[in-house]
Amino acid sequence: MVKEKWYKITREERFFCAVLFHDMMTDFSPFWNLIRTKLPEVLDINFEDVGFYYEVCFFRDAEKAGHFEEITDKKEKKRLFKRTFDFMLFLPDNTAIIIEAKAQQGYKTAQLEELKESIIKIKSNKKYPIKECYLVGLASSKNRMKDSTKEYFDAIITWNEIVDIYKQDIYKRADDLYRN
Repeated sequence: MVKEKWYKITREERFFCAVLFHDMMTDFSPFWNLIRTKLPEVLDINFEDVGFYYEVCFFRDAEKAGHFEEITDKKEKKRLFKRTFDFMLFLPDNTAIIIEAKAQQGYKTAQLEELKESIIKIKSNKKYPIKECYLVGLASSKNRMKDSTKEYFDAIITWNEIVDIYKQDIYKRADDLYRN
């Protein structure tokens, strides 16, 4: 019988994101205020007007709801329908924010290129008018990203900054996992 609780040994970023989403559901304002310090473009938007969602399959769900042009190429459809964003925020001015989280690993160029492609597709969609879409990275403070990686993001927040706003040790664990 394992004596440790699973949450003390897991390395899965989805777990940390699920805990964060729970904290956001309880009180979104600390998270929103952090985002606003990183993205001054959204400074004037009240947190009560922001829709925030976890594990978003945007292309699949938007197309099924009739809010995205039908993707006719079968390979592209299959690929896009599997693409999931860790968090997605929808603002009342038709702006979206995609947050891609990492804990024990860094960002890979292929994934960043897919995210870049997603943003282009989202902004060019005529049925779901998103005028602007920002990409925010959520990573370990120990992750010394190359400048070429940072260029993909409009902002970067760290798990340590999440510790500061939600005061939970679990986020410190997420921050400490990088390359361990």
